[in-house]
Order: sequence, then C-alpha cells, then structure tokens
Amino acid sequence: MKALQVLVWQMLQNHNPIVGAFEPEELQMLQQVLEKICDQRGILKSSASAADIAADVITLSQSGFWGEVQLLAMLTSSANAAA
Repeated sequence: MKALQVLVWQMLQNHNPIVGAFEPEELQMLQQVLEKICDQRGILKSSASAADIAADVITLSQSGFWGEVQLLAMLTSSANAAA
C-alpha cells in the first residue's frame, strides 16, 4: 500500500467508524482527489497539511459531496476563498 493510501486509510478510520462503508473504488477516488489537491497546492503528501486535506475530503464526501469533480471543485473553491 502506498504511503498516501495509508494516510487516506488512517483518515478514514479516524473519521468514519464504519470504514467498510467505502468501497475500494471510492477509496481510490478519495486518494486521487487528495493527490490532485496536494499537487495543485504544492503540499507534500506526507505532511500534516495533507492530513488536513484528507480530513476535508472525507468530511465533504460524508456530507454528500461525492465524485471527483465535485470534491475537487469544493476544495479548490475553499482554497481560493482562504487566499
């Protein structure tokens, strides 16, 4: 398992007591979103900032924002609003 997959898996365990609620394809998509946001922001994938983004990805997905495009749009707009 790649380091980023481990990070996403840990974030899922910390934020979702029913980890089995995510299918492998969903976990892969969450990882892709995390990778893209980290790359866009120039954030190391092993950093605390990446863990914060992973938590945001999970929170948004659990709040009903689902799909790579929708999650990326939400996370990109939140980064722009903070800038």
